[in-house]
Amino acid sequence: MPTTRVLVLANRPATNAALRDAVRTRALRASVYFHLVMPTTPHRLDRAVDREVAGRQATRERVAPALPALSQVAATDITGPRG
Repeated sequence: MPTTRVLVLANRPATNAALRDAVRTRALRASVYFHLVMPTTPHRLDRAVDREVAGRQATRERVAPALPALSQVAATDITGPRG
């Protein structure tokens, strides 16, 4: 059976119970490859200073704990942006 690719688009928080349950349920159905994407949302003055880079560090900080947490419930590595 081929592996299904699933794009997970999550805003804050990426480790909430509903998302963990959805990932777990989907992973149990068949072979699946997950990739996590989170939007970069600039905050306050960052929007006016540099729209391209604003919010990237905050997004990396939200993704960092989400990847291992979701990988654990999926019982497979979940990929996503790092660093």
